[in-house]
Amino acid sequence: MSKREEILEELVEALQKADLDQVYGIDTGLSQDKKYRWAIFCRARTLDGEVRVYNPNWILFRTMKGGYKDRYVCGSKELALKYIEEL
Repeated sequence: MSKREEILEELVEALQKADLDQVYGIDTGLSQDKKYRWAIFCRARTLDGEVRVYNPNWILFRTMKGGYKDRYVCGSKELALKYIEEL
């Protein structure tokens, strides 16, 4: 298992604990160009999001809350886990 896969697995577990797997669960995959691993998540009617793990030091969150788009880059897995707690 690659480092990106390990990090994404931990993030998916944190997303599930934060109840961000409502409606359709959490879907994961590998980008077509194989540059990042991704997971999509949601909270019914209030939040849709995607997390992309490019490498251990570059994790991108893209979210939409109440019609407003937001992006957040984390420089480590620990910061990403903290961001998930704040969602």
